[in-house]
Amino acid sequence: PAIEPRPAGPSTVVYDTPAPEFQLYRMNVTADAAMLPHDGPRIALCLEGTVVLRNQAGAAAELRRGGSCFLPAADGADTAAGPAVLFVAASDCTR
Repeated sequence: PAIEPRPAGPSTVVYDTPAPEFQLYRMNVTADAAMLPHDGPRIALCLEGTVVLRNQAGAAAELRRGGSCFLPAADGADTAAGPAVLFVAASDCTR
């Protein structure tokens, strides 16, 4: 069966997976910095465009189409600025 996304914020949808360990988010990132979902460990994958990810300490990583990176829980609240389409896989401890 197909997993239908549900809104999770401006320009963000979430796919509640059958696996309780994680959720998958799709973000349409604009030039304005947007908060990434969750503060725990995440994996980010850029599907279109170019995105700049920035952690609370100010360290930045640029991902282009097809690029991915691991975001450790120690990063805290990360932001993303595009334009880009970004997928984020995050642990969901509340389910």
